[in-house]
Amino acid sequence: MEFGMFFLLQYPEGKKRDDQVFHEAMEQILAAEELGYAAVWLAEHHFSGHGICGSPLLLAAAAATRTKRVRLGTAISTLPFAHPVRLAEEAAVIDILSNGRLNFGVGRGYQKQEYEGFEISQEESHGRFYEALDLILRAWTQPRVTFEGKFYHTYRLAVLPKPAQKPHPPILVATVTPSSAVFAARRGFPLIAGFGSLAELIESRTAYAQTWADAGRHPEEIRYFLNRRVFVADSVEEARHETEDSLLWGNVYQGRYAGPVAPGEPEHPEFMGYGPRWDRLLQTSGDAFFDEWGLLGDPETIVQRIQRFEQTLGVTHLMCNMAFGWIEHAKVLRSMERFAREVMPHFQHSAISDQQSGKSRHPGI
Repeated sequence: MEFGMFFLLQYPEGKKRDDQVFHEAMEQILAAEELGYAAVWLAEHHFSGHGICGSPLLLAAAAATRTKRVRLGTAISTLPFAHPVRLAEEAAVIDILSNGRLNFGVGRGYQKQEYEGFEISQEESHGRFYEALDLILRAWTQPRVTFEGKFYHTYRLAVLPKPAQKPHPPILVATVTPSSAVFAARRGFPLIAGFGSLAELIESRTAYAQTWADAGRHPEEIRYFLNRRVFVADSVEEARHETEDSLLWGNVYQGRYAGPVAPGEPEHPEFMGYGPRWDRLLQTSGDAFFDEWGLLGDPETIVQRIQRFEQTLGVTHLMCNMAFGWIEHAKVLRSMERFAREVMPHFQHSAISDQQSGKSRHPGI
């Protein structure tokens, strides 16, 4: 198993300044490089404090100039919100400047306010996502691109530059429901998961593995990326004390303001299956709250929980979200350091095994 750092760049107004959020994130990215994390993963969100990085590629470009080893991933680039040709161009530049270190995680997004803010209908989310992904792949691999879709049209378009990695940077697909997992498996893309209970994650992982096998692929080639909030302390009690307010704020904020529908509205047909997950954001409490939404505690406890994920889900890469809510920057850095020193060494054997089996073509993917 490999480990990366995930950055949502949350902005709890009144607790941190917006510029502070970005400067601290960059320092944490540099720390991830020094501490031996395989990758950093940058989220895209708009119009709320849930996440204020509107362009993960722009942040990745800044990180590319200040790092040498760590892979730079989007988690995710929301394809319906930008023209795919522009995304292909910008991603290729970053891949070149980073000497082939880009991981391109993609998704269609889910937040109602984001679709409304960009004046895009949620009913178009699947169609725009599928077309954009196909067009980006062609832009990276074909000298001239002709594309005739419902939303995008090009004729013999020379999209330059081409990315450094051939045939293109690794593409990963973010999923919430089993149907998205099935799409990723059919196309042979690694899976990014993290939103849901263990039972829901197992359901999607099972659908992914079955579709993967039906396509004639070997199960040893599956690459499964799990996103979880992480905080390392001397004890479970200390970790809960340090993170409880930030966790509650994040869940309540997302549940009320950053969902596919407003609270109380029926599920949107383009986002079926999301409703129960959002309801649980507002209802989970006590031990179940901490067990479901984070890896929080002393190193031994965290190692045991990661081992359970490894056994039940076949996780090959853990995305660690440590800078959530308003946790102090110094405490995030300390948690990162302790995780690297006291947790990651327990999984060196699985990382070596993954590389030997072909699960990891290069570190961080």
